[in-house]
Amino acid sequence: MTEIGRSAIWRGEIEDCVHQNHIIRVRFFGGLSPEYMEAFINSPLGQNYMRKVASSTSGLHTLSVAKVRSITIPLPPVTEQAAIVEAVNEKLSQIDALEAEVERGLRRAGRLRQAILKAAFEGKLVPQDPNDEPACVLLERIRKEAAAADTRQAGKRRQKTIKRRQKSKASRKKTTV
Repeated sequence: MTEIGRSAIWRGEIEDCVHQNHIIRVRFFGGLSPEYMEAFINSPLGQNYMRKVASSTSGLHTLSVAKVRSITIPLPPVTEQAAIVEAVNEKLSQIDALEAEVERGLRRAGRLRQAILKAAFEGKLVPQDPNDEPACVLLERIRKEAAAADTRQAGKRRQKTIKRRQKSKASRKKTTV
């Protein structure tokens, strides 16, 4: 339903252009600026109004020409319409600039993250102590310690299993005697 009632200005960019039948063409007369109308229709207030008057059949939302004709529009004087359009365009251009800046920042953050990770894996984030053991020696020590811990755990499990079996045999002897 986000596409219902969206407005755009057609300036005849393509000769003999035929529009799709779900698009309603509107011409304004009597001091109504198309740019002001576009700004109003695409505003949250205008979009809410469009959603209210839209019909829905089988989940397909539509606006009839009659409903579009019945739209009540707050109509300030032409000079005020021009000022509103200018202010809206200025804010939209600021938003575009901010979005571009955010995109640049996100790309830069991605590059910085990769650079930090690269430096980390190369050991360049902090000063290196020549007395530290090499990573390959440290990794081998960790593997051996983990294997020893696994062996100890396996031995403890075996001991528990043996004790459980002995208790089970003892309890079976008592019940059969």
